[in-house]
Amino acid sequence: LPASRGWAASPDLLLAYVGEILTRRPGLIVECGSGVSTVWAALALRTLGGSGRVVALEHDAAFRESTLAALAEHGLGDLAEVRLAPIDTVTVDGQDRPWYTASALDGLDGIEVLFVDGPIGSLAPESRYPAVPLLRDRFAPGAVILLDDADRPEEQQVLAHWLADWPQLDSQQLPLEKGAARIVVPEAVPARNGGPGELGQPGAGGERGEGGTVRLEEATLVASGQSPTDQQQAEEAGSGDR
Repeated sequence: LPASRGWAASPDLLLAYVGEILTRRPGLIVECGSGVSTVWAALALRTLGGSGRVVALEHDAAFRESTLAALAEHGLGDLAEVRLAPIDTVTVDGQDRPWYTASALDGLDGIEVLFVDGPIGSLAPESRYPAVPLLRDRFAPGAVILLDDADRPEEQQVLAHWLADWPQLDSQQLPLEKGAARIVVPEAVPARNGGPGELGQPGAGGERGEGGTVRLEEATLVASGQSPTDQQQAEEAGSGDR
């Protein structure tokens, strides 16, 4: 199998990823980035009888060929697809950002597991942010998102941004080698534009801020594994030294 660590996912994250697949038995897995994770996902699907598929988005043609060769070596070509998805300009909330070309998303509806390990961080600030807003209407209810490298400040900001945009997401930090976040999509997925539960509408977010939105500062604390209550207690404990 291809080596893990380095640019690739760490062994403990791959274990969590495979466990998620074996437990959920997903029909559709989507990966942002391809490589060793794609091979392990396909192996897990084969263990389940081959009823699902994994589709990886890869912007690098040479790396795509490497992943395809690894899949072919293990006889997994029927379970995994690696789409060449060049970096293009996409629009998210009225702002242009670099991300995988939108045409690569054709037919990707009912995503049950999303593995986010790309695009590369040097592409732009919060390079992985577009994944959730652009795929939001394609998630199956209760879908799981795994974000790699969640110990890095850049990914913590991405996660904070997701939580601020979509307060109903349930996020958990996984204490893994490079850090990871496990995010669960609500069972009832609200429409992004219009309809009950729309972002910013009353009742969409309970007690999590005006109009059901989450303040970015609060979301940043959640993304880093610290609750707003923790911060408040820490500030009160240290107030006597000011």
